This record gives sequence, structure tokens and C-alpha cells, in this order.
Amino acid sequence: MTTASPIMTTADPTATAPPRRTRLMLSPRLAYAFVAAVIGLALFASGTPSPLYSTYRQLWGFSPVVLTLVYATYAFGVLTTLLLAGRVSDVVGRRPVLLTALGTLMGATIIFMLADSVAWLFAARAVQGLATGLAVGAASAALLDLHPRRDPAGVGLTNGVVSAGGMGLGVFVSAMFVELLPAPRVLPYVALFVLFAVAFGCALRMPESVASRSRLRLTPSARASRPPRVARSCSPRSGSPPRGRSAVCSCPSARSSRGACSTPPTTWWRASASWPSPAPPRSRSSRSGGWRRGPVPPRDRWHSPPAW
Repeated sequence: MTTASPIMTTADPTATAPPRRTRLMLSPRLAYAFVAAVIGLALFASGTPSPLYSTYRQLWGFSPVVLTLVYATYAFGVLTTLLLAGRVSDVVGRRPVLLTALGTLMGATIIFMLADSVAWLFAARAVQGLATGLAVGAASAALLDLHPRRDPAGVGLTNGVVSAGGMGLGVFVSAMFVELLPAPRVLPYVALFVLFAVAFGCALRMPESVASRSRLRLTPSARASRPPRVARSCSPRSGSPPRGRSAVCSCPSARSSRGACSTPPTTWWRASASWPSPAPPRSRSSRSGGWRRGPVPPRDRWHSPPAW
């Protein structure tokens, strides 16, 4: 009578795990076309409310001065973002800034759809202006990063064409919605919201062109903005270090945690070798009663001005 012995199997340690699914990313050419479309879409949205201002004025009865202030609110938001946060994408990356800007533009579109007074118009235009400046700044920088030859002239031409086309098409398409379709205060913004949602999905698959990223700082550091200075007292006591001895710094700041000066001694020894030596001062001779040139003590040479 024979019994079958169980067969023991062990996992092969050299076997590799199945490859993970990689997210489908846009090619550089498609990414270039996409960021150009983002610039055009952001400026397309800026012109969408223009044909509706006459309708808003009939409903809420505001003056032309208020209408001018509504326009100025958008312009002030764009200018503020470009001046204060124009380089944010250089720090945190192009894709996060574009995602934030597109999400904020979607929020501004919802505010336009829910607007029932002039205050809502001011709020919507302010949010739209801030988001437009953020999107245009990041997309313009991404255009240069994704250009095949990194040609500033070609990037500038693309930026100008999509900007002008976006503003013109925004006013034209919005006017067609107002004239031909019902619910003119809602449908233009619904179409705009759908376009922003599609752009947001494409931005998720956009390749990041900024390699090194750091934490965002809204205000520059005081130490970073101040140029480094070397203390006056941190100077050698003589023109060259004595042989067999290491250079010793005489500055009070030398008492650090390790008891050494923060400035390497070799740095200022080399600098002192390249400095022009001052001419020796004239000293009065006790014998002849005249003036003669004599040697100067090392400490006086460095710490006291020459007496002529």
C-alpha cells in the first residue's frame, strides 16, 4: 500500500510582481496645445459676462459707474495675482497651480449662475480675476517649458494668438447664447463650467515640467533678501599667516557653538593677499628732524588709517 506524499511548493524569490498601472500622461505636443488652450479658455471666460451686463442692469438698476467698477474689479484681480503670485508655479510646479486656478474658475462660474444682486457680480469678478491671473501666469511659463525648441518668439506668438482669440470668442459665443437660447443668465455659465471640468481632467494628466520643487513662501525671508556681510573685526592681524601656525580670527562672532569663526580663515587670507598693500606712512626721524619712510607695525597696518 502506497501513500502519496504531499508536494511542497515554495515561491520563487526571483519572481517579479506584476507591473503597476501607470497613469496615462499627455505627450509633450498635446501638453503644449493644452496649456495654450487653458490661456484661451481663461480669457474666454473673462469675456462671457460682457453681453449680460445690460440684462443685469435692467434687473438690478445699477449706474454706469457701478458697471465700470465691476470691470475694474476683474482687472485689479488679474494684476494683483500676476504681481504677487506670478512665480508661484516656479516653486510648487505648473500642474498644481493650473489645477488650483481651474478649480477656482469653476467656483467663479457657479457664483455667476447664482448671482441675484450687484454684490454677487463683484464677488464673482474678483474671484475670476484672481484665478485668471494664476492660470495665465502658470500656463505661459509651461508653454516655454513644453516648446520643442524652447523658442521665446514662438511661445510669444502662440500666447498672443490664443489670448486674442479667447477674448473675442468669449464675447461672441456669449452673445449668441443670449440672443438665441433661453435662460441667458444660466446657460452660458453652464457651458463654461463643462469646459473648465474637461480642462481640469486634462490637467491631471499633464506632465510636470518643474523638476525641483520647494515649499511655497508668500513673503520673502528677511535673511534671504539681505546680502551677506563680513564683519570688520574679522580680519587677520598681519599680512600673511605665520609659518607653522593656522590663521586665527579675531572677530567676536568666533565664539560659536563649536568655538570657530563662521568665515573660513583661508577665505580672508586669500583675500588679504590680493588686497593692495597701503603705502607705509611717513614717520619723523629723531636724528635728522625730517620725514622718512619706515616699517609699519602689523596691527597698525590693518587697524589704523595711514597718517600722511
